[in-house]
Amino acid sequence: MKRLSFLLLGLVLLVGFMSCNKTNTAQLAATLNAPDGTLAVLRDLATEGGDAVDTAKVEAGKIVYTKMHPAGLYGVEVGTEFYPVLLGEKPFSFDASKPEVPTHYEGEGAELFNKYAELSFNLEKELFPLKDQLKALEDADISDETLAKRKEVEGQMNKLSGDFETNTYQLLKQYPDNLYAIHLALQMELRDERLHDLAAWLDTWKNDYSGSLTMQSMRDYIAREKKLERNQPFLDFTATDINGDTVKFSDIAGKGKPVLLKLWASWCRPCRMSMPHTVELYNKYKDKGLEIVCVSVDENLDAWKKAMKDDGLTWSTNYIYPDMMSPESPMVIYNTVGIPFTVLFDKAGKIVDRNLSPEDLEKRLDMIFSVPEGAEIQWDSL
Repeated sequence: MKRLSFLLLGLVLLVGFMSCNKTNTAQLAATLNAPDGTLAVLRDLATEGGDAVDTAKVEAGKIVYTKMHPAGLYGVEVGTEFYPVLLGEKPFSFDASKPEVPTHYEGEGAELFNKYAELSFNLEKELFPLKDQLKALEDADISDETLAKRKEVEGQMNKLSGDFETNTYQLLKQYPDNLYAIHLALQMELRDERLHDLAAWLDTWKNDYSGSLTMQSMRDYIAREKKLERNQPFLDFTATDINGDTVKFSDIAGKGKPVLLKLWASWCRPCRMSMPHTVELYNKYKDKGLEIVCVSVDENLDAWKKAMKDDGLTWSTNYIYPDMMSPESPMVIYNTVGIPFTVLFDKAGKIVDRNLSPEDLEKRLDMIFSVPEGAEIQWDSL
């Protein structure tokens, strides 16, 4: 009996130890290149604003989250750095302690994280010297030579970014039933043939993701994109003019003149860099009937007004809509999270294309103005 009692006691202690061990098991841990005491915020990427759901402080270069969170996609925000993670029943971890190498992930589904981290790391390594060149060219005196060089460098950067997007898409297509693949696809703002391909691919997934907000976001994005394909009519929105009055996009679009809609902000460096061409475009085509509608997402009215003056936005159709995430925002209506963002509409108010290069934008405008009045045009990709 005494031996049996000892066995039972040992079993109780073992179960108790296992139970405690399970409770204290880290669902997420990381090694970081950050000072001790730095706050690491865990954000739920399935929520609209990436709600903060947990915090941890860096201790000896590490963070540990022991509180259990529902399975899904999250992100760890440490200062200006952000690391996506996939939480589930098994522990997940990453090592971002060495800036000279890509972040390394461990855990279920980590393979896609690692391959994308390597792609991103290599892109930044190639872009870094080009960014330095571009900054030096922007600070230099304006001349034909510097403008030509700047155009060359921007072309190289665009080529690298385009190749990166192609490689990313090919990568995520290798991982069905992986919500991180959807997260990456949402960041890419896929359109046209590639988006149709992605939608068909999602229909082959085996697991039921009807309760996933990440998947629902992707489905909503696809549905919005169908309304924004070439030859679809413009989508209306309201904004505020410089006098504080409410204006409607439908007061301008579809009224017999082509319209270029541009979303921007005074604090957006690429937006400001693109404005000289926008002004040049207006001066070149205004007498033919081109209307340019600029909508800023600035929250600071003074900064917005100063930027318009500094950049020479002389047309009256300059509006503002600060609440970028509002369902009524032109950012949401036209399905973008990035600026500058442009949409070209023909005289009938049909979508010609979005985010065209300066050269392609002028090609389309020349086509619009060369077509006889009343002729029906079906817009295809260039």
